[in-house]
Amino acid sequence: MAKLTVEEIRKTPLFSNVEQETLEELLPKFEQIFESEDVVILAPNEPNDSIYLIREGELRIVLDDKRKTVISRLGCGECVGELSVLDQQLPSAYVITDTPVELFGLKRVDLWNLIDTSHSVARNLLYILSSRLRNDNLALCESITLQALHKQAARKDGLTGLHNRLWLDEMLPEFVGYSNLRNTPLALLLLDIDCFKQYNDLLGHQAGDNALKILARVLRDNSNGNAYAARYGGEEFVMLFPGLHASFLGQAAQKICDATRAFSITNDKNQLLPGITVSIGAAMLEPGQTGDDLIRIADQALYLAKQQGRDRVVVLSMKYGSAPN
Repeated sequence: MAKLTVEEIRKTPLFSNVEQETLEELLPKFEQIFESEDVVILAPNEPNDSIYLIREGELRIVLDDKRKTVISRLGCGECVGELSVLDQQLPSAYVITDTPVELFGLKRVDLWNLIDTSHSVARNLLYILSSRLRNDNLALCESITLQALHKQAARKDGLTGLHNRLWLDEMLPEFVGYSNLRNTPLALLLLDIDCFKQYNDLLGHQAGDNALKILARVLRDNSNGNAYAARYGGEEFVMLFPGLHASFLGQAAQKICDATRAFSITNDKNQLLPGITVSIGAAMLEPGQTGDDLIRIADQALYLAKQQGRDRVVVLSMKYGSAPN
């Protein structure tokens, strides 16, 4: 158990450039501590009155008591506990030994006396805290960015790249609310690939996946930046047209129906496969309706399109009934 020396302590960031006499007076006030691996040094529910200098080993800083969310690690020469010592608040995170460690603890009163008498310690401490704040800010920005990416990914359909049902469930009430508030039109298409189960059974799931991708491409090509497409589930898709007037709804839906029929589908060997068709139910939002109402009306229109022979569009209004496309 070698004792801490002035030469050794001066090499640490906290005590760099501190006067020899000051360090000699400080040295006896350090408490030598040995801990094994996975021991909690600081915890958010326990007061702390010491700053700890790491002589050997490594500490990890974690946010949760399950000790899984590691935000940083500290090694030889670094210190920990300074923030709770300075503001006299509970520690903001768990500090846990990653390996067996040798620490030297310095009490709050001794650190404050040192800050009052040594400008070097005060500057060093300020530099350490500002560096940690910068690193914490960078980590926070990275975390926010990753969360946004994960959130975005969670709202995308993995096969087609379109929005998914989760996105639709979240966003449809927003579109409806905006439409009602601004008194602007909102149209919805519910599309279903005709006889998709037979298509899958006859040609295989790879061909079925290709068909779904083709329909997604058709929907993207026909959005013109003014519509939003989502995979509703299985072979069903939804398109939202904010601002589309009712007189253009049938035309917009028929364009998608025709484009789908005309699209060629190939397998992974670039062999031509049978094409697909879609049936489309279309509906306009009317005063007092909800997003669920809009989907229900479009679903009724889709059912009529299937009944009438598939590969067609039916526009349905709860107020006016079935309308020509």
